[in-house]
Amino acid sequence: MPPRNNNNILLILCMVHHDAVLLEAVAKTRGGPLFDNLSDPAASFIWQVLRDCRAATGGPPAQAQVQAEVEDRMGTLLGFEESFKEQVRSILGHVYSIPRDQTNVEMGRYLLQGALADTLSVSWADRARQLHTAEDLRKYVTEVSGEISSLNTSADALVKPFRSLDKYLVYKPRHPFGIRVLDLITGGGIAPGETLGLLGPTGGGKTVLAVGMLCERVLRKQHAMLVSYEQPVEGDIAERLCAYMLNEDVARFRDKSLKDVDPAVAARLGKVQAEFSDYVTVLDLSGGGRGAAGACEVTAHIDRQIAAGETPVLVIVDWLGSMVLRYLAANGLDSNQYMHVAQQFVDELNSHSKKHQYSLVINHQLRTDAARASAQSKPNVTDAYQFRSFSFFLDGCVVLGRLDPESNVGWLIMDKFRRGAVGDLLVKLDGAHVRFEPATGYVTDHRGRFIEEDAPSPDIDEELAVSEDYKEAFKVE
Repeated sequence: MPPRNNNNILLILCMVHHDAVLLEAVAKTRGGPLFDNLSDPAASFIWQVLRDCRAATGGPPAQAQVQAEVEDRMGTLLGFEESFKEQVRSILGHVYSIPRDQTNVEMGRYLLQGALADTLSVSWADRARQLHTAEDLRKYVTEVSGEISSLNTSADALVKPFRSLDKYLVYKPRHPFGIRVLDLITGGGIAPGETLGLLGPTGGGKTVLAVGMLCERVLRKQHAMLVSYEQPVEGDIAERLCAYMLNEDVARFRDKSLKDVDPAVAARLGKVQAEFSDYVTVLDLSGGGRGAAGACEVTAHIDRQIAAGETPVLVIVDWLGSMVLRYLAANGLDSNQYMHVAQQFVDELNSHSKKHQYSLVINHQLRTDAARASAQSKPNVTDAYQFRSFSFFLDGCVVLGRLDPESNVGWLIMDKFRRGAVGDLLVKLDGAHVRFEPATGYVTDHRGRFIEEDAPSPDIDEELAVSEDYKEAFKVE
């Protein structure tokens, strides 16, 4: 593990003893990270627990509450090494053993300024590596100047809701996805500023849903962005976009140039280009050394879209694990940092979407055993690959189960939703037309596959024949 930062431990001590310091830290980070996950993952973990406990209770978190939450998270989530657990317990034991009178609010606020500066400096360095032009430099200096100024201002996080009900009692209309299965499972879509996770197996249809969500926004002439870490725009994504927009079989576009497409279909594509080309954006980070800077690279591109007057209504990240692995490899980091980096990236993306009020969908994969399970098995949000706490940081999480290889039918499950009910439904993939539809009239057979309700099992005759042979051979009555 990285060496402990004594200033970070002292700041945690001050936040534990003085609620005013904890409140100020929450306000200045706006719900985001305070310590760098890479240099001090233990302090970052404890900060998240303190922040979340403070938000849950509305008051200073008690020692028992904090320690119970720490053990619960470390006990139920994968990815925590024993050395990391012992370090967290050691820090907490040390913090709670020191008397309150040995710290004060002023000390806490001084340490907080340093921690905020250190955290921002990591972000500043990452963003600085993305500068290419004088215009980029000018915008960068302006933004960083504003962030430096914000370090020296105090934000009051104490609120009296009944005095400002017009501010805190709000209605956020949901935007329908336009995809029937998602609108059914979410109860009508997603609100601006909300983040939805989409879990699914490798090759199980996450990108199909992502393309559908993107196109449905575009058809309504709303700006939308797909961030793709694995599927390139050339060929794969472009073919699916064309197939969805025209409701044609993707085979019409597979491995074809525009001049090879059927003339009637090409004419319809021309109309799509003329009417919708300004609304669809794909951030292609699938190769060429791109995507190495992680979440800040994504938010920088979104900021450019916003500055150009093309603020997206929806941003889809496909997928989180690839983003994290690209970052770890590019920066020479060990794979045991996966969960900490993933958590920090989700925090950054979530905070950015709430600041700019666009809806965010983050795709992530199921872990191997869940992805290989029978199609009738229902996965859940804790089955996320290398990151079982994935859904903890989101407003909702949808899980797409493994599809039956013969019928293309599987489960779509809403396993967590802060603004609605959880539930499930069967869905069927129409890969040719890049669509999912509700699957009605399907049941599971004796081998756990999904078959049409009135259809006999495909191999029932074979099994009956085997049964008769067995009876004959062993004279079974």
